[in-house]
Amino acid sequence: MEIIDKNNENKYTKEKLVIITGITGAIGNAFLAKYSREENTAICGISRKAEDVSSFINPENNKFFPATFIANLGDLTEQNIKSFAEKINYNEFESATYVHGLGLYPFEINKIGSHVVENDKDGDGINDTVLELSHRVFKFFVENLSKNSINSGAKFASVIFGGIADVHKPLAHQSWWRVMGMTKDYMKKQKDNIGMNLINISSVVCSHEIITRPHVFTQTDADLKYWLLPHEIPDRFFAENENMFSGYHEYEFFHIRPNFDPNYYENFKFTPRKVKEIFHK
Repeated sequence: MEIIDKNNENKYTKEKLVIITGITGAIGNAFLAKYSREENTAICGISRKAEDVSSFINPENNKFFPATFIANLGDLTEQNIKSFAEKINYNEFESATYVHGLGLYPFEINKIGSHVVENDKDGDGINDTVLELSHRVFKFFVENLSKNSINSGAKFASVIFGGIADVHKPLAHQSWWRVMGMTKDYMKKQKDNIGMNLINISSVVCSHEIITRPHVFTQTDADLKYWLLPHEIPDRFFAENENMFSGYHEYEFFHIRPNFDPNYYENFKFTPRKVKEIFHK
């Protein structure tokens, strides 16, 4: 978007702002790399490993520098997220995109395949960390960033990641798909003047995925060449989305394995398979 400064008639181009939580993870890094090749784009990453967010405030206007940086917000409380959102100078940007790369994807089965939910202090059958990261924190960012963006005339979109298994509601991931169901309902209720994008993905080639499923290749017939590469997710999203800044959109990214078992996600097959992937026999 070209803006004319009436004082000197010079034209300048407003930038695009991209905010990525979980930026040090495989998917966050992939979106960082993808957006780094976009013209006129500033990327704000959020990570506990980074320098404190106060270091990136311009003392001349008490707003963040309109540049790429990665910052530590501290605890992702509603107040800290609100304070972060208010420090952005939205007048510098034509759009703001929030990429939510945070989340906990627990395997909620024990060695004999029974359902076990950990960290459930309120007794609702949902792991409290899953609810916090994939619903509450997502909502806090979306509500604060979208409000400030729209009030300043900038477009807004959010991107979050689900699993292609979610629709099958497997016992082994009950906290996850229950929380994502809440988040999906929330996204669908938002006004059409902001974009809500849910990308459902299959297994991703990254060290974390294999560490959390240590025996996936030694005790099952899993084949790594059919897993998604991290960069494929932003590549396909950029290629397939038509208007990410308006309304609700849902995507499914995966590779089709030849002779895939249509009963793969049924609990009588899925649960024993996950036991093999996680526990040494």
